[in-house]
Amino acid sequence: MTDPTDAASQYWDVIIIGTGIGGATVGRSLALRGLSVLFLEKGGRVGPNEEGNTAVTPESRVAQGWWPHPLTRLQANGDRKRFFAAVGCALGGSSIHYAAALERMAASDFDALHTPSASTPPWPVSFGEFVPYYESAEKLYGIRGESSEIAERRMSEWDRALMKQMRQNGLRPDPLHVGIRYDEQCKECIGKVCPRDCKFDARVACIE
Repeated sequence: MTDPTDAASQYWDVIIIGTGIGGATVGRSLALRGLSVLFLEKGGRVGPNEEGNTAVTPESRVAQGWWPHPLTRLQANGDRKRFFAAVGCALGGSSIHYAAALERMAASDFDALHTPSASTPPWPVSFGEFVPYYESAEKLYGIRGESSEIAERRMSEWDRALMKQMRQNGLRPDPLHVGIRYDEQCKECIGKVCPRDCKFDARVACIE
């Protein structure tokens, strides 16, 4: 990492605010094309912890990689509610806490949508135009495109029973495509920082 005092005296081709999925992915791509890229990140490098999104002081939240301040939500009855959102504030942004589920949009999502009350126009670009970028991102983030049979072997007994019941109800469930490098020691680290770097977040896949 660049010392902030040194960074201020240099000329940068690109300055990116935030090291979450969006900023980190774009910054990595630009750096690989020979541009100098400076990332500005409010949080620091955070190690693994088991507390989840439970800290309530700004200092403890930043130490665990969470946005330090509560947000305000306007509720349907007009009341305002303060709450701590599951938003990251660390190297890697919110992705260090995420479940690594990275799905493509469907081709039909780009089509016009008509409902009894309104219609939306189709996207000005097609699904096919996104495919090369999907493929590049899936390679970068280690997306596992496994068959349902292989993925279900790792599921708990409860999850397998749920999948079976949904199929009996006429549904067609599929396991999520996730950016996790599964091995015998993998615990998935959903909602927390991975201590082994086998969960492909923005920090692992792009920054470091």
